[in-house]
Amino acid sequence: MNLSHPWILHFLWLLPLVVVTSVVVYRKRRQALIRFAEPELLKRLAPEGSRGKRVIKSALCLLALGCMVLALAGPRWGSHYQEVTQKGVDIVIALDVSPSMLVEDVKPDRLERAKREITDFLKVVQGDRVGLVAFSGAAYTQCPLTLDYGALMMFLNILHPDQFPVPGTDLGAAIQGAMAAFDPKSETDKVILLITDGEDNEKRGLEAAREAAEKGIKIFVFGMGDTAGGPIPASGGRGGFIKDDKGELVLSKLDEAGLQKMAAVTGGEYVRSMAGDLDLDRLYFDGIKEKTDAAVVKSGKIKVYEERFFIFAVAAFLLLLLEGLINHLKRKMPVLFSLVLLFLSPAQGQCNEDPDQLYEKGRFADAAKLYADRDMDNPRDIRYRYNRGCADYQASDFKGAMAAFSSVLKRTDDPDTRVKAIFNLGNAAFKQGDFASAKAYYQQALLLDHTNENARFNLELALRELEKQKKQEQEKQQGKQQGQKKEGSQKEKKEGEKKPSQDKQQKKPDQKKGDQKKPPQANKPEPRKPEPVPAARIQKQKAEALLDNIKEDRARFLKFQVPEAKGRGKSSGKDW
Repeated sequence: MNLSHPWILHFLWLLPLVVVTSVVVYRKRRQALIRFAEPELLKRLAPEGSRGKRVIKSALCLLALGCMVLALAGPRWGSHYQEVTQKGVDIVIALDVSPSMLVEDVKPDRLERAKREITDFLKVVQGDRVGLVAFSGAAYTQCPLTLDYGALMMFLNILHPDQFPVPGTDLGAAIQGAMAAFDPKSETDKVILLITDGEDNEKRGLEAAREAAEKGIKIFVFGMGDTAGGPIPASGGRGGFIKDDKGELVLSKLDEAGLQKMAAVTGGEYVRSMAGDLDLDRLYFDGIKEKTDAAVVKSGKIKVYEERFFIFAVAAFLLLLLEGLINHLKRKMPVLFSLVLLFLSPAQGQCNEDPDQLYEKGRFADAAKLYADRDMDNPRDIRYRYNRGCADYQASDFKGAMAAFSSVLKRTDDPDTRVKAIFNLGNAAFKQGDFASAKAYYQQALLLDHTNENARFNLELALRELEKQKKQEQEKQQGKQQGQKKEGSQKEKKEGEKKPSQDKQQKKPDQKKGDQKKPPQANKPEPRKPEPVPAARIQKQKAEALLDNIKEDRARFLKFQVPEAKGRGKSSGKDW
């Protein structure tokens, strides 16, 4: 058992405080009453009842209070697994950490402003994988693509120009380093978020942007700084500013024109970092989200615990109800206490039941549920999934059985297990009347194991049922044709009844000529000769036993569908 809010358990210290307070209040109340009247008179004026009832009432109140505290703490036990998916795009942040990013034309400086922009950016991303690449004269991957934004922040906070040995600003290296950080196998949309002042010393940024555009990668740019520029602080904490050979200050200016071209080439956008968060909304919500399609970046199963707080809440209610009725109860007290204890005792019978025992008792639906729970807790153990399919089959849940056996077939490489799963898929399909699929499954089982007599038997049954279906379809078509002919003959009769004199005149000459031919019987089909029945390759009783009277070998881990008569000899399935 675990708790959603374990800190609430500290309130349990109130219980002894309540006991002490109750005792003190009771004694002061008794002292006040003694001053009011004599003890004999008090028994008539303010009867207290027996001490036992008072103790029981106090104990019930304390228990109710304790149950309330436990309910507020959120007790949970039991669990199930739940499928979860997370959709988003892959975003690599390329951050400029060259010395020019220390210019203070924006407060406090360009690099610190960029870090704050990234921090705000990570607060609004919705399920996207984000990576971090830092660059100056060369690019360095600081954090690969991840959904753990806290880990990325750790790498972000320690970045400083003094940590990178190659000075300068190479936007081409930055874009190429960001492209290398993407997962080539991922089919999600890819975005590079370039944060820089735009000074491209190597003049390779536009060429690298075109390469990114050919790969379908969009570049969105945060422009840091001011177009007027500012002096670059000297490195190493020496103070002052960097000067050129002539002794003049070196100014670093924001190159907006070059950054806008790079964003436009890839279909992205350029945004200049300003005070506030409107630029962030424009870049992420109106830019990245509008121009990319979110895809599944993570899927899996999470363990979800079952909330049990309501048990303690109901227990507290019943305890308070019983405390209020205790003065009216005498002989029924033991019975009520036993009922309360019975209610409060955890119903763990079902949780402790063994699915194999349930299967042996014929409770196949319950066994299937427990097998499903154990399958979720042990997803790599294929036996629980197979047994789940067997239980569903016996419970006549053939769709569930087919789903379980299909999953077993996909997850296992063991040839014997594959034969068992395919064979049972055929049985489940047969039970649903899908004889064509059953035929295909049995044939596949025979391809894997040509000595499987059970599959050969059931294949024969499936072929017979398919022949029956074909005959029934042919008979239906013949019936439709005969019906159409009857309708045509009835129309002819009606037309003949309108002119009886002409018919008689036509018939009399024919009779005189001595024509002994009988009129054709168009409405009566010619009797069909019975087709010779092929010799049966199997006995009927033996074949029906395979599908109508299937029973499992109910061992610890079950064998697959084997008839009872066959089960006594050599098993055609694998004994787990």
